[in-house]
Amino acid sequence: MKYVGKIDDIIFNGRFIVQTSFKPRIGVTVVDKHKKKLGTIAQIIGPVKKPYITIKPDNELKSTFKLIGTDVYII
Repeated sequence: MKYVGKIDDIIFNGRFIVQTSFKPRIGVTVVDKHKKKLGTIAQIIGPVKKPYITIKPDNELKSTFKLIGTDVYII
């Protein structure tokens, strides 16, 4: 697992926003520290040195607002 960052917010379309220090690939699976799937990387936006990624949440997630501040990883 590679650390990506913390979930900063949830935007209007229900996706999570995370600021990271590297550029991961779109479509990669994102998990929490317990290796529970949270979703997949949908977009990379912002500055090259510290880009933001959007994560399309997994369909089975409930209470997504409770995930703000959660550390996320890629596998």
